[in-house]
Amino acid sequence: AVFAFSNPPPAASAIRVIRSETQVDGNNVVELAVSSSGVGFSFLIDAKLKLGIPFKIAVNFEAANLEARVSVVFIRHAPFAKCIRLSLADVPKTSLQIKPEGLSGIDVADLPGIDIWIRSAIEKATVTQVLEPNALYYDSEKHWNNRKRDT
Repeated sequence: AVFAFSNPPPAASAIRVIRSETQVDGNNVVELAVSSSGVGFSFLIDAKLKLGIPFKIAVNFEAANLEARVSVVFIRHAPFAKCIRLSLADVPKTSLQIKPEGLSGIDVADLPGIDIWIRSAIEKATVTQVLEPNALYYDSEKHWNNRKRDT
């Protein structure tokens, strides 16, 4: 599968500090509200029909008016960010195009019922994975330590 952000890449239109504090262990936590007017990305999926016929699907996804929350725990040694937590404040407004390669411009999302099914699947995944109080969590310190062992 191939994954690519839109061109130009996503940019923050506003960043606000929600909270900044020092933890008992001396680490600093900064929580930010990040607004973006739009994020777009595309990816290519290799799929097979039940009959075993392979085909490729190009998916273009755009989200408008994103409100994200980013928390970073800073530490005094490399990698300097212990962990990063990312969540969305609201379900973003999205647009979606799904085009099987070789069908000359047919957008599968325009077929009756398919667009609703795909949008509901995306919204369900967004709510269960990244909508507050859920979040994506990246342990950069663990990644850093594993990287040092691999070299």
